[in-house]
Amino acid sequence: METGEWCAVVHVDIGMRTGLEVVEDALRALVDASTETVGTVDIVALRAEGRPNHFEVIGRFDSEGAYQNHLVSPSNLAFRSMIAPVLGSPYEDRLHGARGEQHWPTASVDDFVVITQVEARPTQLDAALAAFDGFAAEQAAADGLLGQVALQRRFLPNNLEVVSVWTGPDAFEDYVATERATSRQVELEADLLAPVDNRRYGLIAGAWSQP
Repeated sequence: METGEWCAVVHVDIGMRTGLEVVEDALRALVDASTETVGTVDIVALRAEGRPNHFEVIGRFDSEGAYQNHLVSPSNLAFRSMIAPVLGSPYEDRLHGARGEQHWPTASVDDFVVITQVEARPTQLDAALAAFDGFAAEQAAADGLLGQVALQRRFLPNNLEVVSVWTGPDAFEDYVATERATSRQVELEADLLAPVDNRRYGLIAGAWSQP
């Protein structure tokens, strides 16, 4: 992942638990059409474990201009129009950049993905960033981790995320139960506004293949 790359992460909360097949079909259509927009690296869709009406869309773009072109693309406009009446909460792109040169993890349909959300105290941002980098470095050595990328919000630098791909849910749960993972999390949370939030997903459309 290049440091100049733009990453948009969107939580799609559907305010119903029936008829979700139509939403999933719309997500797959959005992903399939992503190659039509110049500068789009890839787009994938994730479904939350145990919450079938909650999805995440992660798009990668090689520049801010490419991201803006995606916003007004026919496929994105059609998707936004389709889901607008059934949204359970506002639709917002969380715009990120990578924290340094990193390799985006590879993943395909049915892979297990965790999005770890971190909200630092703005008054303690330097300490929080150092602790976050240590937290991510510790996880990078975990058994069962297939790859991860650490991200920082472009316009809200105290908001950070780690997107990680695992061999399965058990591998992740085994890791977070270890003493070293717990220690790193406790250290990080001393500088946060809220506890670390690990959100678990299955990949339902698209793939990550570009580093």
